[in-house]
Amino acid sequence: MPTNRPRAIVVGAGTIAAIHIDTLRRLGVDVVSVVASSPERSAAAAERFEVPHSDPDLDSAIARSDAQVLHICTPNTLHHQMASMGLRAGLHIVCEKPLATSAREARELVGLLRQSDRVHAVCFNNRYYPLVQDLVARRAAGDFGRTFLVRG
Repeated sequence: MPTNRPRAIVVGAGTIAAIHIDTLRRLGVDVVSVVASSPERSAAAAERFEVPHSDPDLDSAIARSDAQVLHICTPNTLHHQMASMGLRAGLHIVCEKPLATSAREARELVGLLRQSDRVHAVCFNNRYYPLVQDLVARRAAGDFGRTFLVRG
């Protein structure tokens, strides 16, 4: 059944991908595919995250879906390649830090962005994770007394 809701592809199958998928759903975005490091891991992640499709690789996911945005939750060395693929395919990009691992890669991505009407976002921290927000609220309420150090 067609929908007007935004649609996303998530690349990655770990904890960060799970957080992105949960957040996307809370925002009303349909996660239409999950891609992991192998077809088997993709299928397992789709089942675990209750995503309707898994794809064996990013090329297949882009070709098959009608997503508007790509969420990159993979090891750093893959970010540039995947962001480039997504931008060339006309997708908006949300990427875990860093977007690139060299100045050359970063310049290339900026060039691709300037040639398109797409946007990108880089996730720099986890300040909006529910557990972090709970800690902030508890500290503000004085639940911890005087705080000297927080380590996580």
